[in-house]
Formats: sequence, C-alpha cells, structure tokens
Amino acid sequence: MARHSHYSWNATALRTWLETERATRKNTLKLSHQLNVPMPILVNWLTPQSSLFVNITLEQLQVISNYRGWRLDQTIRWLSICPAHLEELRADSEKAPC
Repeated sequence: MARHSHYSWNATALRTWLETERATRKNTLKLSHQLNVPMPILVNWLTPQSSLFVNITLEQLQVISNYRGWRLDQTIRWLSICPAHLEELRADSEKAPC
C-alpha cells in the first residue's frame, strides 16, 4: 500500500481527465479495468480533495501513460510531479514486493 505523500501534485488534472473518460465509457468499472487500476483507487482519484490526500504510484503513472499513449515524462509533467516526489515514487517502487 502506498504511503501518503507530502508532495502536492495536479490531482485535479487527473480527476478532470478521468471524469471525461468515465463519461465516454458510461461505466466506472469498465474504466477501472481498462486502466488496470483497482476500483477503490480510481474512486479516490475521482473524489475532489487536496492532492496531499491522493496517492499515486510510479506504476500507476506508467499505466496512465500507456493508456494515453504518452511517454512517462509527459504524464509526470502533465500532473506536475516534482523531482523530489518522483524520487520518492521511484524509491517506493524499488521497495515494493514483486
């Protein structure tokens, strides 16, 4: 489970995009499956709140990048993930069990 980050990032951009994707598909569960993101995480991302309370992992950033047909660095810039936050995500990813 990802720990809460103390870095601010553009969770609003993610939420707005997800709301558009969800409206296109008319189904949150289908979007969850297409993104390969568990429903509770998707619901958390869709809930308006401070980005300090919205977790995201490096793997999830890669999934979003793949879904959008973007490179990872494009998604990182789009979501305003700062370098220190990215380093924390990389460190967490390396600690994650296989």
